[in-house]
Amino acid sequence: MFCWPALGGESQGITLLEAMAAGTPVVASDIPASRTMLTDQEAAILVPPKDHVALARALMRVADNPDKAQRMAEAGRRRAHDFTWSTIADRVLGYYEELLNEDELGGPYWSADADLIRAGGSSS
Repeated sequence: MFCWPALGGESQGITLLEAMAAGTPVVASDIPASRTMLTDQEAAILVPPKDHVALARALMRVADNPDKAQRMAEAGRRRAHDFTWSTIADRVLGYYEELLNEDELGGPYWSADADLIRAGGSSS
C-alpha cells in the first residue's frame, strides 16, 4: 500500500503514478495533484489533507480488505497506463494530425502549408 499524505504544492502526483504502475493500492490526500491523477475512484482512496483520523481509517480499510486492495491495484495499473510515454506520444500525434486536417484554423493558407509539411517542404 502506498500512503501519500501530501499537503499541497505538488504540480502533479508522479509518485502516485509510479505506485499505481507498480500495482500498489494508493491512499492519498485529496489535493489538486491527486485529483488530476486519480480520476478513477477505484484506483485510490482520497482523504482530506491533515486529517490523520481519516487517513488512518482509509489505510485500515485497505489493509483489512485484500479484495478491495486488489481491485484498487488493478484500477491503478489501468490509470497509470494513460500516462505511459507511448500513450502520451499517441495523443500528441493525434492532436497534430487533427490540426493538420483542420481547414478552419487558417483557411486555404493553412491547408497549403499543411500539404507542404506533409511533403517535407517549407512554406518560406
